[in-house]
Amino acid sequence: MANIKSFEIGTAVSNYDKVELRKSLFGLSASLVYKPTQSKIKAYQYEYTPAEGDKVEKLLNTPLASLPEKLKSVGNIGQVAIGHVRAEVCMSADRQFLALCLYRFYDSDFHPSTDLRIYEGKEAELVSKIF
Repeated sequence: MANIKSFEIGTAVSNYDKVELRKSLFGLSASLVYKPTQSKIKAYQYEYTPAEGDKVEKLLNTPLASLPEKLKSVGNIGQVAIGHVRAEVCMSADRQFLALCLYRFYDSDFHPSTDLRIYEGKEAELVSKIF
């Protein structure tokens, strides 16, 4: 699990109207909470080979109504320790909130290949099955 502050999407997720920043006693630590369900949000980073990254991107571009069938046909998507495709994912513990952005490595840096996408409710549960 990664630190959300180090993510490029961290600020956008923190500023989302249904997400609240909660600080602990004396402000030593902070956590993000999805307000509708009071569930903590955690940050994850997944890395893929170019071929596996293409699969993830195709799944993300699939209409939500046909995503369950597409997930079955694609099967497991393999992750690698250091890849050319990176997914930054912020997901609530109950999977009712999910924010993500996909990045591709070129010109010596990672560049966004998708816009920031935010899903809530059943849509978030469905998309979270990709990861």
